[in-house]
Amino acid sequence: MRKLNLRLLKRTFALARPYWQSEEKKRAYWTAAVLFLLLAADILCDVFINRQSGEFTSALAERQSPRFWHSILVFFGILVVAVPIDSYYVFIRDTLALQWRRWMTGRFLSKYGSAQECEGIG
Repeated sequence: MRKLNLRLLKRTFALARPYWQSEEKKRAYWTAAVLFLLLAADILCDVFINRQSGEFTSALAERQSPRFWHSILVFFGILVVAVPIDSYYVFIRDTLALQWRRWMTGRFLSKYGSAQECEGIG
């Protein structure tokens, strides 16, 4: 079993901390809050899907046709809710990643530009 690499974890937090303290922090925190809410909803939907698939599998194994069809209808109802939640979760996750990458690229380029000017190259 691998141990948690605390040094890597500290370096990761040191790299990410400036973004969460930057001028974009308000948008970043709101995006992260929505992301965590969607993650919780996505996990809850996964639990319901798993439970319902067990229900219609049991009904099928016991040859209970009305129970089976009822559980299939409930299953599709859960899917109608779960698919948009999962899709929006992926969208928000990728949006947060792009916001962070855009901010980090701008920060690195501005530091590179100021280093060029200090050396007289720019």
